[in-house]
Amino acid sequence: MDAPKKLGPSGYGGIQGTAKDINSNSVPKNLKSVSIWFKGGNTGRINAISFTYYDKDNIEVNEGPWGTTDGTPNVISIGHDEYLTKLCVTTANNCVTSLTFNTSKPAVHGPMGKEPTTGDKAFTIDVDPDSIVAFFGRADHYLRAIGAYSAPQA
Repeated sequence: MDAPKKLGPSGYGGIQGTAKDINSNSVPKNLKSVSIWFKGGNTGRINAISFTYYDKDNIEVNEGPWGTTDGTPNVISIGHDEYLTKLCVTTANNCVTSLTFNTSKPAVHGPMGKEPTTGDKAFTIDVDPDSIVAFFGRADHYLRAIGAYSAPQA
């Protein structure tokens, strides 16, 4: 199995916070779930992200949470016959302010965080027909930047 592709030079968003990434010895094969903690409203932002993936040996690997787990997580469960194919990100003031996830079903989860407004920067990671299998980024009290790993659908 080839190593997944890393999309985004250091993640989309700000440069504050600490770099977050998966274990370099782990080779993600497919994503099982993603949990997002966020604040909505005009000053909304993504507080934290965590996720679970299966590696090349079908071992379940948990990552995160990266950021502050303020509030109740919004959990996206991804079925065995489903793949995450697209991630839409908005950023403002050196924070990730919203995330939207699209799957192969097709299903749309989000936007989570604040509704995008004029002045926000928007980025899309669209890997279809491949799948998003893991994430990387930067975080402190908030999720500051996010990028994704992609691989062929397993």
